[in-house]
Amino acid sequence: MHGLTFDELMTELFTERWSSLKTQSGYAMCVRVMKRHIKTDYPAEVTKQQVLAWRATVVKRPGRPEGISEVSWNTYSRHLKALYNFGIERGYVTENPFLRVNLKPPILKTKTLPDGAISKIRQLLRYCMDLEEKGEPRGAYIHPAWFWLVVVEMLYHTGIRQRQLLCIKLHDIDLRNARFICSAEGAKNSKESLLPLHRELIPLLDHLLDQAVRRGAKPSDQLFNVNLHSKRHRLETMNTWQVGMFFTRLSRKLDMTISPHRFRHSFATELMAGDNADIHLTQLLMGHSDIRSTMVYVDVPVDKLRNYLMQRSEA
Repeated sequence: MHGLTFDELMTELFTERWSSLKTQSGYAMCVRVMKRHIKTDYPAEVTKQQVLAWRATVVKRPGRPEGISEVSWNTYSRHLKALYNFGIERGYVTENPFLRVNLKPPILKTKTLPDGAISKIRQLLRYCMDLEEKGEPRGAYIHPAWFWLVVVEMLYHTGIRQRQLLCIKLHDIDLRNARFICSAEGAKNSKESLLPLHRELIPLLDHLLDQAVRRGAKPSDQLFNVNLHSKRHRLETMNTWQVGMFFTRLSRKLDMTISPHRFRHSFATELMAGDNADIHLTQLLMGHSDIRSTMVYVDVPVDKLRNYLMQRSEA
């Protein structure tokens, strides 16, 4: 008697505990990856020794650069440990082979935008805008450039996540009071927040709202939807794939790595580097539930360390 399969156990978990489709997809992905290395459909057949052998096989180490990172491994083990804990609570399995198998990842500096990246991005997009305004849209590397400039500036001035950007509706923007609603739907902690808009965003968002309304968008429709403004894009709503393709093209053209999350990291890092840095205000702007997530961005500039070092008197 093998008991429940992994798929049956996940079905029970998600029936009892409401989870987003993204969360369910994450669990299913972890189970699929595990079954490629531990070839069984039944949780009760997996042993701790098999889990440790899987970890030893796949995690990156000297001489094996193609392996996965400690962070990726911990994602797998965290989801699978939670699935087993649920199975133990319901009496379907007796032991959790994913207990104490996490790895301590190296503490690296967060990956921010390369130096000078925002200026180069703006320059490229404005060049593409000029071509479009001259009636040469086919010559523009990125289209519609004006729309993607608003996306870039929104990420740069708010630090919101890609999913949060995609969840913004027209009625979430309040230009009169220079603020917007960051919905619970797009937040990692499922918490709605009211955030300020930088003054430089006001005219850009005003134009985007006007163009969206002209093209038939309703107040409850997605605001950042490239499909409304371009014949090259034919979906009903903008998705993460379309955002990803834009940043891939941008990265290739400028020969640097640019992504929505690097905008987010740069946003928080620059806030915490200022003389008036306030970790609690940064926490609110970033939407972190735990201030330890914000602490990652507390960094002392090397120049400040050097000046402090130079104060040391010679013996």
